[in-house]
Amino acid sequence: MRAMHNPTRMQVIRKATINLIEHIESLCPVCDTPGFVARQANLGLPCSLCSRPSKSVLSIHFACSACSYSENRPRPDDKSHEDPMYCDYCNP
Repeated sequence: MRAMHNPTRMQVIRKATINLIEHIESLCPVCDTPGFVARQANLGLPCSLCSRPSKSVLSIHFACSACSYSENRPRPDDKSHEDPMYCDYCNP
């Protein structure tokens, strides 16, 4: 079945298109080049009980695809502490 007629493939193509549009619309704050996107997640969100770093995402590292500018941005949901249920120390 061709991709243009397959409903499940159409959903994947739609998601890829949205991802590409977001990638194009994200401009670098320094050089205004499209492609300032998340490159990796920085782990270590502190536990709310013991304050030790967990394996949850603390911040997201963004980098420009054209220049060498990069920055760490906080989580989009502004979560500052992780539930002790996800802490390796409190809940081994």
